[in-house]
Amino acid sequence: MDEYTHIAFSIPEEKFLEYSDRLKVLGVKQWKQNTSEGDSIYILDPDHHKLELHVGDLSSRIAATKKAPYEEMKFFSESVNNQQSKVKSQQSKVKSQQSTVKSQQSTVNNQNNTKIAIQGVNVLTLDGWLNDATVLIEDGKFITIDQAITPDGYQLINAQGLQMLPGIIDLHGDAFERMICPRPGVNFPLPIAIADNDRNLLASGITTFYCSITDSYEPGLRSRDSARALIDFILGTGKQVLNSNHRIHIRHEEANIAEHQELCDWMVSGHVHLLSINDHLPPPGNYKRLSRYLNSVKQRSSMSIEEIEELITQVTARRHEGDGQIQELVDLAHTYNIPLASHDDDSPEKVKLSQQRRVAIAEFPATVDLAAQSREYGAAVLMGAPNLVRGGSHLGLMSVAEAVKHNVIDCLCSDYHYPSLFYAPFKLQELGLMSFEQAWSLVSSRPAEAAGISDRKGKIAPGLDADFLLISPNNSLPSAITAIASVYVAGKEVARYQTQ
Repeated sequence: MDEYTHIAFSIPEEKFLEYSDRLKVLGVKQWKQNTSEGDSIYILDPDHHKLELHVGDLSSRIAATKKAPYEEMKFFSESVNNQQSKVKSQQSKVKSQQSTVKSQQSTVNNQNNTKIAIQGVNVLTLDGWLNDATVLIEDGKFITIDQAITPDGYQLINAQGLQMLPGIIDLHGDAFERMICPRPGVNFPLPIAIADNDRNLLASGITTFYCSITDSYEPGLRSRDSARALIDFILGTGKQVLNSNHRIHIRHEEANIAEHQELCDWMVSGHVHLLSINDHLPPPGNYKRLSRYLNSVKQRSSMSIEEIEELITQVTARRHEGDGQIQELVDLAHTYNIPLASHDDDSPEKVKLSQQRRVAIAEFPATVDLAAQSREYGAAVLMGAPNLVRGGSHLGLMSVAEAVKHNVIDCLCSDYHYPSLFYAPFKLQELGLMSFEQAWSLVSSRPAEAAGISDRKGKIAPGLDADFLLISPNNSLPSAITAIASVYVAGKEVARYQTQ
């Protein structure tokens, strides 16, 4: 007979379905089916310890077994009564501790109260700092920013000495790929990878994340199958476990001509929130680009160099078939108000083509002149925060510092490293290139404007979503990341950290 010894936890009846669904989404293994009194889930923890989540308590379990006792079961009333007394005493202590913690923390985790008042906080608004303010939030939105008297019915949160910043909006981030595939050819289940990635986003202050999914001709991580699975999870069951506001950014490779109608259908159905047109296929004769591409594919797949070279040959032979498809995608983007982005424009001809396509966001233009040309026709210039934090482009192209000095930059993104996006405003201030207030707009209000969501996101203002950070003040590199005390999305505290 299998060993039945395990640890059981009592859970509220109204939480049973929520816990059960979440465990299924996360792929947690069950070690037996429930046959006992009341609803139960039997699961294994990561170390294979046997656990049970049970609706009920010791008294209900004893009452059930008295009605249908196990074979040779004996009841010792005095012992049971003593146990019950100890349990009740312990429960009373726990409730007392919980009450004390709730009183001290005054967190917004109490979802029954949708009205909160954050008091004594210094707020970064579009007009500058508003000190010692009371911010009222109701149903996930800012109501007022400088309330003199807090009305009745609001949960009070003391934020004295803290700063409130708009949540970070990341228009282009693909570091989640390393959560899925940490080693070439080694993949983890999406629910585990993306849920863990979500925690990394929050730790970096990112409250709105455009998950930059590459729609490529490559097999594996950047394939259409992978893109489909990501979209299905993020817009489906992922909503139950993801706290950062996830949106879909499709990075479509021009040379990918397969299953074109499916991509069109995604755009029409509202599954795509940002579309960028990419061309990473090495042109014939450009050995520098070829070498870089071979190394890149090797890092995310188990393909040999010979197999990658053969793939390039096959795709290059048919890439012209995608010209008409690209124009259809551009037209759909404008028809359905999906922001359109170019990617790595490195010549005046490419900038001119982007202008013809009415591109809204120019991602990573190669030079100051090309960035200036992009801005002239109305595109917002987006660059990677790692470029600034590391001190330059890893490809030897225009640096963020150079772009700031020439006033040819509008937004920053995480690109391949989430923490850099939080560090960047502190770095710009430290270098004397921008005030912190100006620099923070590069990661909040200006990305919101570029993506067409400024009516909902990017600012601390009445009527907008209450996505914000509470941080300790007077921070500088390299300790800035430890400044985050709390992260809120839609008025709910979704992460809390110990600040120094």
